Amino acid sequence: MRVFLTDLNIDAQTASRLTASLPSEQYHRANDLAATVAFCLLRHAVAQVSPTASPNTWLTTMHGKPYLEGGPHFNLSHSRHGVAVVISTHQEVGIDLEEVRERPFKFTERYFTAAEQKAVAQATDRTNETIRIWTVKEAAAKCKGTGIDRDFCNIPTNGVKSARIMLCDVPYWLSVTPAAEMPTIEWVCAEQLLPD
Repeated sequence: MRVFLTDLNIDAQTASRLTASLPSEQYHRANDLAATVAFCLLRHAVAQVSPTASPNTWLTTMHGKPYLEGGPHFNLSHSRHGVAVVISTHQEVGIDLEEVRERPFKFTERYFTAAEQKAVAQATDRTNETIRIWTVKEAAAKCKGTGIDRDFCNIPTNGVKSARIMLCDVPYWLSVTPAAEMPTIEWVCAEQLLPD
């Protein structure tokens, strides 16, 4: 498993070049910088991990999980400041990237177990702990391919690893699964995402 990350602090000229590099199958992403960069980062990751595979045509499961026919397995997440991709040649994977910022804590009652709610209540920084737990659960759900469904509260989160990172001087939590330990994050700059 490998994890690739880039920030969205991209100048207009590079953004335009990334958009122009999209294949026709992905051109619907052209009006959304994060979606464009997500495709370009996936293209970069696939080239590193499985050079003969084509990232151009994404398919989706009935629950909306994207995949590439014939592999490799991948998952992605994007936010206001960055895009992350996890990729594996041999197993399903999940990833989530979330900014650490104030959110209403009421949603924890719906989506967190009693133990997770207690961890938030006892945390010195409730916002940080809420976002950490959320990314763990989201990565697990995305690996399973269900997203936020009625079983989200109790989704198993063993094998999910997390790291607190900074993107554009803003704190984030990044969680991936399955992992015995947090993989090295491979930082990629926008220029590396342009095709040769």
